[in-house]
Amino acid sequence: MELKRIVSTDTRSAIALATDRYGKDALIISNERINGRIEIVVAVDEAPPIEEAWMAGNRTVSASAAVQELAARAKGSAVGQGAGVAGGGAALTSTPAANVAVTAQPADIDSASIERERAHARDLVTLIRDELTELRREFRLSRQVDAWQTAQGLAPEVREVADALLRMGVPAGLRGLLVDQVRTIDSQAAALAAIDSCLRAAIAPPGPSRPLEGVHLLAGPAGAGKSLMVARLAAAHVSARAFQDRGVAVVSFRDQRAGAWSQMQILSAQAGVECFRAANGEMMQSLLQELSHRRLVLIDTPGNPIEGPISELRTIAPEARVHLVLPLDATPFTVQRHMRMASLRWDGLMISRMDETANPWPLLQVLCERELPVSFGGFGPELADLIEAGNPDLLVGRAMENLAAALAHPDGIVSNG
Repeated sequence: MELKRIVSTDTRSAIALATDRYGKDALIISNERINGRIEIVVAVDEAPPIEEAWMAGNRTVSASAAVQELAARAKGSAVGQGAGVAGGGAALTSTPAANVAVTAQPADIDSASIERERAHARDLVTLIRDELTELRREFRLSRQVDAWQTAQGLAPEVREVADALLRMGVPAGLRGLLVDQVRTIDSQAAALAAIDSCLRAAIAPPGPSRPLEGVHLLAGPAGAGKSLMVARLAAAHVSARAFQDRGVAVVSFRDQRAGAWSQMQILSAQAGVECFRAANGEMMQSLLQELSHRRLVLIDTPGNPIEGPISELRTIAPEARVHLVLPLDATPFTVQRHMRMASLRWDGLMISRMDETANPWPLLQVLCERELPVSFGGFGPELADLIEAGNPDLLVGRAMENLAAALAHPDGIVSNG
């Protein structure tokens, strides 16, 4: 689950916008009036489409049908036909799918399903509690910034820019920085130019561009698009002549979500690369030894938990580079929560869902605060929809376009993910 914030002129229009964007099942967490406008917080399920379809189907079938489905999936997981499973720390062998023996009991399936639902509920409660705590902190900081901003005596045209930043839900810390940059400016055009220049100067240089080599881990919240980003990177490299001899491999590590392995198999087949599965650290260590001749190994990690699997992988492969994957519409809480994971050291940022009309201000705040280089970005539904996103024109340009639109339509409905 992920929380989304929507700001509108009144409650009815805010709820209507939430229903249009996220469906009738969206859970409204809070409804509050801030600075004369209505802000609602909505909980949205961010599960990948393939997983949703699989889980929805299994809610309506019998237990015996569920056993057959799991058996079919297990057979498809065997090494061969471009897919592999690392097991028991032994060397990888090519095992025909027909030789895989599968045993499953309906009670085991039901028990596993119940445990997943309980874990999901616990995660939701924790997420909502932490998000509300962050919202309260952001609200207090926003009030302090508003009071300071009022005392600055901004020029009328510049005041419009400051108000637009507030309406767009720009995090209070970044908003205070930007207002400070324009407090002595008289014209709106000069203020926009100063904001643009400030953002570009604050962002770290681009991260590594193609081709990637070695072991790379992709981590981030569930639903951020990690698996699709892995497949896009694999597809972009597998066709390169330099990779044809030693090749590219994809590994799924510790992801127990229903349908996750099937999704990775499908994406890897589309990308034209072999995919493997490691359920624990011992399997991963054995698998990396077997894949040591590969020029590029991309590892997809679970969205929950994050810190444990990444710390384990750093022990197994200390030379590996760890990339945080976040969607362009990530909320301030989601961004800050991953930045504050004390045990993790991010080597770079990859941005998914760049085709969505969302304000990238929470991501921009992090990039202004930390030297976190941006490497790649994904947009659209195709594997080929991959760009090198380190150019500031992409993020800053998108932010400035949205700011200009907010200035042109001051009474419009503004939403920020």
